[in-house]
Amino acid sequence: MLIARKAGYSPTQFRTHWSGPHADIIKRIIAHFPDAERVRYTQNRVVRTLWQHSSSAQPFDVDGFVEIYLTTKTPPEAAVSSEAVANMLEDELRFLRAFTECHVEAEGSDLDDGRGQKIIFIAAKRKEVDERTFAMVVRQAFGLDNTALQGVRQVCLNWTMATSVRQELVHEVAPPSVLAELWVENVDIVRQLEDVGRDLMAVAVKQSAYEIDPHIVLG
Repeated sequence: MLIARKAGYSPTQFRTHWSGPHADIIKRIIAHFPDAERVRYTQNRVVRTLWQHSSSAQPFDVDGFVEIYLTTKTPPEAAVSSEAVANMLEDELRFLRAFTECHVEAEGSDLDDGRGQKIIFIAAKRKEVDERTFAMVVRQAFGLDNTALQGVRQVCLNWTMATSVRQELVHEVAPPSVLAELWVENVDIVRQLEDVGRDLMAVAVKQSAYEIDPHIVLG
């Protein structure tokens, strides 16, 4: 899930509200899940944009990534009909300007690695490129099969299967086709990763990479 803060909210105010009142609402929703103790919820806060490449599409607009791992594909009715869902939708309008939800399938390890630095890379596929070719190029670029990138501790490629938006909020017209989570030794390898990004320009209409400060709410 890609989110951007509402005008008038400073980065500090945005993070404080997101990790405080808003996180409390989400936890009330998750409490309705029968396996709530297995749900993982992380707020990936953007520290800085490492690079952006865009041809014709507007660059990505993001201040944070919501990462929720659920053990069921659909939430239970008790969660959907809870008052907390209405509270969540109302609260989103209070502090968010943009919202794009990506339902993904993960390939690779997506566990937290507290010893490394987290980077999130996102890219939107060019319309003329088929999904199989796009996936092959991304896998090769990030060395998922052979861990060719030095200093990369862990890679998880999250392939977007579907997206949803909030009609009251701005959303990405060209949402990411892949969201790659990387844990690296340190951000000194950014230049090496940017070279990877250049390799993907042939198949991606736009791409961005971000240094992340992850805040684990649950899990």
